[in-house]
Amino acid sequence: MKICARYLLTPEGFLRDRTVHIQDGVITGIGPAVQDADVTCHTCVPGLIDQHVHGGYGADLMASDADKILNWLRFLLKNGVTQVLAGIYTFPIPVMRKAMQVVREVMNLQSEGAGGAMLTGIHLEGPFISHGALGAMDDRYVLAPTVDNYKALSEGFEDIIRLITIAPEEDADELIGYLTKKGVPILAGHTAATVEEGVHAFELGVGGVCHFFNASTPIHHRKPGILTEGLLNRNVYCECIADFVHVHPKAVELIYRMKGADRMILVSDAVSTTGLPDGEYIEENGTRVIVKNGESRTPEGNLNGGSSLSLQDVRNMIKIGVPRADAFHMASKTPASFLRIAGGRIIPGARAEILCLDENDMPICTVLGTQEVRA
Repeated sequence: MKICARYLLTPEGFLRDRTVHIQDGVITGIGPAVQDADVTCHTCVPGLIDQHVHGGYGADLMASDADKILNWLRFLLKNGVTQVLAGIYTFPIPVMRKAMQVVREVMNLQSEGAGGAMLTGIHLEGPFISHGALGAMDDRYVLAPTVDNYKALSEGFEDIIRLITIAPEEDADELIGYLTKKGVPILAGHTAATVEEGVHAFELGVGGVCHFFNASTPIHHRKPGILTEGLLNRNVYCECIADFVHVHPKAVELIYRMKGADRMILVSDAVSTTGLPDGEYIEENGTRVIVKNGESRTPEGNLNGGSSLSLQDVRNMIKIGVPRADAFHMASKTPASFLRIAGGRIIPGARAEILCLDENDMPICTVLGTQEVRA
């Protein structure tokens, strides 16, 4: 297969008039433009990686069956997302474990050729969070961040847990140390940690901040909090829901200016009601949600998830003046680096994870391995 692009995004930036050569799902080379390409596009970028997503368009990773989740993953692939982590959030341990079992089922089906954006593993967003920074989580299901509680939750699924969000101030040092030794990336999130507790957490091995600014103590000039250290510590990664609903465009720009493309990660935080028409919905797990003007909220008015897909968040970054290469890298190369997984780079020898776009950054075609999906 040959993909010819006017602009091709490589790890070093955009190259003009290049062809990506693919054989058996692997990139075999990058060369000059050709006339006999299988796909011709304006822009060619790495497939997008969403490390923080809970579902969308009616599919719920906490409650849907494998077939419904696979249909959603096929929809994501059509829209340029090639890898996702399944966001399993704070609920009773049996409910979370049941959801993780379905994730494993989907991963097994994909290994047998089921298709769609690749479900790479699990992101545990809880239950080890702060009672004082719940966001849309249910206080009843929050647990102390002990190693024993983690083992009770994760037993049998340790091999597919790729990321975990923890409130580090909740006596979490032992669990952070345990996870760090196992190589599991950790985000500080749903946290009321002070700046001093933040410094300590990042020294222990916490590597990033979950959906920056959301469900965390705000920055205050006399009580700066963990978010301040997240911005100042050059090694810390910061997730951002760049739908311009969760975070004001100027605050999004602040994260970018402080962290740069190598440490800012774009995430959708999409939920089952993301993408559905305005109205009132009862999610499959029984949660009542109201969608109005595309925003998904609890009856109390709290945002319960992102309002757009990853590609729209990239477009939003470009709208506020972020260089195109940086905007796309923050949704591909940077999360791959943080998670220490393959992907996010168009280089010879890599698995083909490629998004082809027109001049308006609308999808034309997505390639993932041997899958080729036209928009």
